[in-house]
Amino acid sequence: MILVVLYVISGVSAIFTYEGFFSLLSVFATMLYTYSIWQKKTEVYKLCGIPVGVLWILYNLYVKSIFGVILEMILLVNSIIGYKI
Repeated sequence: MILVVLYVISGVSAIFTYEGFFSLLSVFATMLYTYSIWQKKTEVYKLCGIPVGVLWILYNLYVKSIFGVILEMILLVNSIIGYKI
């Protein structure tokens, strides 16, 4: 139930911040991350970190945030390493 409420909040926020498809990448990343932390299996959480990282990298490229891209690339590499361990 709480997950659904959080998804609704994310969806409503997306309506107010919508500036095209790429502006939704952060919403998709947040929703996927929220879903991943709700999972009981660590493998699912680790696996979801990979597409979340990719979505955030794409979003940071869209908003031209160099530091955001660098940070998310580091986090993505860590997610991949963490998933394989």
